Amino acid sequence: MQTEDTIGLSDEAFAKKEVDKMIYHAQERITLTQETPLSFNKCVLTLDKDCTISFRQKGQKAKLETVEDAQ
Repeated sequence: MQTEDTIGLSDEAFAKKEVDKMIYHAQERITLTQETPLSFNKCVLTLDKDCTISFRQKGQKAKLETVEDAQ
């Protein structure tokens, strides 16, 4: 289950049971798949073909600059 800035691991049966008990409405649960990356805590989680989970910061590419040799 995912709540404000929290990730949890669960199977479908447990997740459904927890949703049925909820008093407050929560954001819809999103499952990480190869086709569906997750945005989490200003980062992106992706599931690679070899079942590796990658974690990268959003916007890091924009902060990169070319390094020039100082001679």
